[in-house]
Amino acid sequence: MKPSVLIIYTGGTIGMAERPEDGSLVPVNFDELSKEIPLLEDFGNNIYYI
Repeated sequence: MKPSVLIIYTGGTIGMAERPEDGSLVPVNFDELSKEIPLLEDFGNNIYYI
């Protein structure tokens, strides 16, 4: 059984990503979080978002 990680995001700058076109910050799409943070795939966890 793989371990699970629960991410509870309540808002704020930590959940933002820089838009390459103009450097502005936009909310991270948590459904595609592994694309934003590829290192998460290395852990082999089930990842759940709230």
